[in-house]
Amino acid sequence: MKNEETAIDQTTMTDMLKDIFEHEENMQKYMETQAAAIKEKDAQIERLISESKKQREDFTAKIGNIKVTSTAPDLSEVLEAIAVGLVDIRKGMAADFVGIRETINRGPKPIERKFQLFSDAKTPEQYKTVLIWIVRGLLGLVGIVGMFLLIWHYLNLTHKA
Repeated sequence: MKNEETAIDQTTMTDMLKDIFEHEENMQKYMETQAAAIKEKDAQIERLISESKKQREDFTAKIGNIKVTSTAPDLSEVLEAIAVGLVDIRKGMAADFVGIRETINRGPKPIERKFQLFSDAKTPEQYKTVLIWIVRGLLGLVGIVGMFLLIWHYLNLTHKA
């Protein structure tokens, strides 16, 4: 197909252009109404922001002017309790210092040296340990004496001839 032009009649062309222009006009009107609505919302937002700032400034001014006054607290009971507690502490410390002074005046205790296998508190485990040592020692002694006798007997048999 070569460049063939399709023939559009005059009425079809006129109707198409008319529809396009109507659509363009409708779009223009819609955009204008939307722009007006947006401007109205922007103005409302600005008004609300300015009102909020004004309310905040008024609130800050009201809060800044508030003064709270109260009577001085009665601390006599607290001071009395502290004084009584300090007297008790001093008495307790004096008694402690007397005990410390007496201990210092008595001098150091002599060191007692004694050989102990275990501590003073005897427990069944300690007795068991001692008995195991004794039994193993006796078995070892019997084994050594037995080996000595076997070696002595062997040496006597082989060197008598």
